[in-house]
Amino acid sequence: MTLVEPAHARGLPLPDTLPHYLLFGFRQDSFLSTASSDGVIPLSSQLRYDAQQQATSVRGFDESHSSILDSAAVIDKLNTILREAAQ
Repeated sequence: MTLVEPAHARGLPLPDTLPHYLLFGFRQDSFLSTASSDGVIPLSSQLRYDAQQQATSVRGFDESHSSILDSAAVIDKLNTILREAAQ
């Protein structure tokens, strides 16, 4: 059995008919690292240039890798995106 990576994993653009939003965190909970990241994933990986160029919107949050999951600001942004998409 051969596994095929999805197009986005290979760096191929998503279809123009599929709007996508790039939400990312940039808070480091550790003072040991000097690299820009959310404490786990480097910003260079989160913010690939081609992904930013293709995104409908790019929005950063002062949240860590885990705190972004229950951030009121992030939840509010996601709800706004969903409301706008439903119109």
